[in-house]
This record gives sequence, C-alpha cells and structure tokens, in this order.
Amino acid sequence: MMEYLGYAQQEPTVIFEDNTACIVLSQDPIHACRTKHIDLRRMYLKELCHRQVVRLVAVKTEFQHADFLTKSLPADVMQFHYNIIRGHGK
Repeated sequence: MMEYLGYAQQEPTVIFEDNTACIVLSQDPIHACRTKHIDLRRMYLKELCHRQVVRLVAVKTEFQHADFLTKSLPADVMQFHYNIIRGHGK
C-alpha cells in the first residue's frame, strides 16, 4: 500500500505477535496436518517473511498494544494501551 502511495518500503514491516505458535508456524518448513485449515494463510505469511516484506517479533501479551482494538479489556488496561499508541506515556 505504501508503494502505491509513492513511499517505497525500505525495511520489513514489523508485526508484533503475542502468539508464539504463529511465529513458529511461519518459520517451520514441515507441513503439519493439524494446520491444514490455515495452510494458505501460513504459506502466504512464510512467503512474506522469506521475502522480508514482514518480520514477526515476539511480544508478551501484556505489551500487545493493539489488543484494545480487537477485544474487550478492563478500562485501566484499555486506557494504558490507548495512551501508548497515542504516544502519551507508558
């Protein structure tokens, strides 16, 4: 998308991931039959990682700042993540 807007991507897009299984699957060269239902998405992610379009970085769940956008959280936790994303504190 950024290239379409005229901004060439210089480095891989970093995706902070709190799901270690996702990171392992993106690096695992062996096909597991238990992942058959997500195989296309997994292969696409592996390709993006291999081409260095994206880079998965492990992060602890409590520091997954996008969580307040996707799930219900206690008000204080939501406010913490909201402030971090806005650049207003830790």
